[in-house]
Amino acid sequence: MKPRCSARQGPAHHLTAALLTACAVLSGTPELRAEEAVCGGWANGQQVAQINDERLAESSGLAAGWQNPDVLWTHNDSGDSARLFALSTAPSDDAGDPDASPILTELTLEGAENIDWEDMAIGPCSAGGATACIYVADFGDNLKQRDEVVLYRFEEPDLGSPPAPELTLTDGITAQRFTYEGGPRDAEALLVDPQSAAIFIIEKVEEASSQVFELAGAFEDDAPLEARPVATLTLAENFSFGRMITAADVAPDGRSFSLRTYTHLYTYCAPGGDLRQAFESEPQRLLVNPGTIQGEALGYARDGESIWLTSERLPAPLLRFSRAPADDAGDVPDAGDTPDPQDIDEDAGPGDPDDDHDAGGDDDPQDEPEESRSQLSGGCSMLASAPSPGYVPEWIVGLLAVVGLRRALNRFATRTPLP
Repeated sequence: MKPRCSARQGPAHHLTAALLTACAVLSGTPELRAEEAVCGGWANGQQVAQINDERLAESSGLAAGWQNPDVLWTHNDSGDSARLFALSTAPSDDAGDPDASPILTELTLEGAENIDWEDMAIGPCSAGGATACIYVADFGDNLKQRDEVVLYRFEEPDLGSPPAPELTLTDGITAQRFTYEGGPRDAEALLVDPQSAAIFIIEKVEEASSQVFELAGAFEDDAPLEARPVATLTLAENFSFGRMITAADVAPDGRSFSLRTYTHLYTYCAPGGDLRQAFESEPQRLLVNPGTIQGEALGYARDGESIWLTSERLPAPLLRFSRAPADDAGDVPDAGDTPDPQDIDEDAGPGDPDDDHDAGGDDDPQDEPEESRSQLSGGCSMLASAPSPGYVPEWIVGLLAVVGLRRALNRFATRTPLP
């Protein structure tokens, strides 16, 4: 079955028919149908590895290497030195060893500082360029009191084969200092356009609406810049931790971007690769399953066919979310659907993030508040990700998120305020 616009039948039959008719008209061109296939939904995640290495105790950003295949770059949250880690995503004979570390290389940035690193991205060093640069965002500001924040940029180093366990970068690190129009903001999500190298920052707030800022003219000279608002994203979740945006990344082809909160994964389609159009679209919405505690890292795989996630709490699972089959995109299972026995994780124990959905089958999407469901977009190219049978109830993921949030708040409450 090919991707399609869909709506659940219900009492409002005529409204449903009108929506489907509009979808048929709007998606009648090959270009839009192709966009649907590119921007389909995501299946539930699979754990590929587990991070137990104390050096990486708070992974807070992820980006797939351009220069280095099968490598994910990541970094710690605040309080660490200015260093990144290269993680291997290649199959390994040690995959079943709980003590095996996926860390290949520890990269130190000489002259940089980690006040509150929150996200990172890999993109072109300049518009249309082929050289890949790593961007590290030191813009965390929970108390909203930093007068100036900074974005670091440097060329992605070639790790070689085999990779060196430790590297130090001494030259070529550029720092772009900036402020926000309207005063300090707290942010944990960075987007770098893979074609134009345009830089966007998404603030982290407890409210439903988060502003998107553009940092135009970055790295052109040494002068500080002012990031200016260009869009607003609204996530109509019931709980604040479901609305707090903790990470983001752009697909390698530039035709979608995804962000995460402590509980959900959202994907926005960008027809023709225009991120500004994506900011105005309706997102796909998927409960992060398996769940993570204090999840603040997300990055697309280099081929764009999957998304990687991990968390700030050891042991931290390294999760891969692959694209959902086209047959499943947009389909919402009816209440009371019985899981296929083959879909049940026999290894999941009590409290495991893969536990079956709570009994009763009462979670019919018709009963959800209208604003909390994925909606048809204006171009009908955004398809809702269908929850798989046996998905984790949102309140369980929310509880796990609260544990992580309390830990983070306690850490900041005892920290000496920044000057």
